[in-house]
Amino acid sequence: MNTNKRNVLICGGSGHLGQLICQELQNCGKDNFDVCLLLPEESVQQHKQEISNINYKVCDLLTCDVNQLKEIIKDFDIVINCCRFDKAQDELNSELKLIDVCKQNNIKRYIPSDFSIDFRNCKDINLERIQNRIKIHDTLEKQNTLQWTSILCGTIMEKFFSTDLGIVNFDLRTISYFGDGYTESFQLTSYNDIAKFCCHLLLQEFDKCANQTLQIWNEELTVNDLLNRIGKVQKKEWRFNCLGDWKGNFNERLEKVKDNDKEYSRLQYWRCMSLPEGKLKNKEERIWNHLKNERTSLEDCFLNCVPNIAQ
Repeated sequence: MNTNKRNVLICGGSGHLGQLICQELQNCGKDNFDVCLLLPEESVQQHKQEISNINYKVCDLLTCDVNQLKEIIKDFDIVINCCRFDKAQDELNSELKLIDVCKQNNIKRYIPSDFSIDFRNCKDINLERIQNRIKIHDTLEKQNTLQWTSILCGTIMEKFFSTDLGIVNFDLRTISYFGDGYTESFQLTSYNDIAKFCCHLLLQEFDKCANQTLQIWNEELTVNDLLNRIGKVQKKEWRFNCLGDWKGNFNERLEKVKDNDKEYSRLQYWRCMSLPEGKLKNKEERIWNHLKNERTSLEDCFLNCVPNIAQ
C-alpha cells in the first residue's frame, strides 16, 4: 500500500485543461492518485459521456454555500483550480472563496487558476483580469496556512488557434492582431504539456515546490514567425491582418465591448498574451527538461486544431 497516495480535487474539470490533468493523474495509477472533479450541474449534463468513468461532485463554485464547499473539500489533499469565468469579478470571488475553504480544511497543496503570463510584473497594467490575478496571488503569499504552487505557461497554443478566440482564420489563412506583427511575441505552451507537467510535479516534486511560482513555455514566436511556421505546415501562404495599434485602436475596441462579458474577457486575453511586462523569464528546469521528448510541437498542435474544411 502506498502511504503517499493523494486525493486530488480538480475544480472546473470539464474544461480542456481540467480533463487532461485528470487523465494524466489517472494514468499514474490509483496507487498514486485518487482523482475527483468538481462540476456545476450544467457541466455534468453537457459532459455526461466524458465523465462517465470519473468520480465527480456537483457544486457551482461561484454560487455554492461555503459550508457545502467545506464538506466537499474536507476529504482531499490537493485542490487544482482550472475554472474560468467570463466575468472577471466572478473569477476573483470564486477563487478567493476556494482559497479560504482550502485553508480552513488544511488542504496540503493548492494550485491556483493562473496558467498564464507573469501577471506579478503587470501591476501598472489597467486590465481587470490581470489585477484580479495579482489580488489572488497576494492573498496566497500573505497567509501561511495553505501551501500553494502556481504554474505560469504564457499563451496556450490550442487557445491561440481556437476559432473562439478569433485571432486565427483558417479559411482566409490570416492571423488578426494588433501591432506590427514583428514586435509582439507569444510564449507558447500546449494543454497537454501543462497537464503532464502538473502530474510530474505532484508525483515527483511535491515536497520541493511549496509556495513557489513555476514558469514553463516551449518557445517564443512573433506573429511573423507564426505565419512562416504554419505556412510551411500547410504549404500555403498565411497573412497578417493588422487591427491597428494598442494605445488607440485596441483601447477603443475594448471600451466598446465592456458591457459584453465574453467579448470583454476575450479582448483582455488578447492583450495579455503579448504584454512585454508579463514575459516569463525563469524557466523551471527539472521537470520541464524531463518532459522534453514528450512535449507538443507547434506544428502538431496546429494540425490538430485545423478544421477539416481548411485542411
